[in-house]
Amino acid sequence: MIKLLILDDHPVVLEGTRTLLKDIDEIEIEISSNITDIMPKVQDHFFDIYLLDIHMPQKNGVLLAEEIKQIDPEARIILYTGCNITDYYHLLLNYKIDGIVDKTASRDQLLRVIYSALNEELTVPNDFISYVKRFMDQDNNIFIGGINEKEIKILRLMSLGYTNKAIAAELDVTQRTVEKYIAKILSKLDVDSRIAATIKAKELKLI
Repeated sequence: MIKLLILDDHPVVLEGTRTLLKDIDEIEIEISSNITDIMPKVQDHFFDIYLLDIHMPQKNGVLLAEEIKQIDPEARIILYTGCNITDYYHLLLNYKIDGIVDKTASRDQLLRVIYSALNEELTVPNDFISYVKRFMDQDNNIFIGGINEKEIKILRLMSLGYTNKAIAAELDVTQRTVEKYIAKILSKLDVDSRIAATIKAKELKLI
């Protein structure tokens, strides 16, 4: 039996998705709108696969996915979004996400993504390859990726005009640590300034 958790803060989405999948005998479905409530089962490695809303009020779905993966590396995680799905393609490149699916997906589309994730395969829309090409440096064909969540946070703060000192205070780290992070960010994005880094991050929809 496959144990699936659907986590979303909209009751209509929860019930609608459960109804969509309820006749699949091999999938046992649990729904929740509260992250805190499900964490004991996460700790017990109870679920095989998670369908997580990206925009939860308690915690961003990406951060929650990372937390779940740290607790249970074998868990399969699919992000569920009602927004433009292309805005989240970078998550497949930079995070341990096993799939992304639109909330308007059909039953067959949803099942395809679920089973692909369980089989350690990745089902992606046709335009995903075009998106990946945007992460390739056109001059020397170097892949630009590996930006982690901490670096994304720093990029966001940089884009808001935060100084290194202000970023250090915001993240409760030393200024020297921030400088090291920024140096790594510049290297990964193949740019030579903070301004260029924020511009490129926006172009790649990292922030």
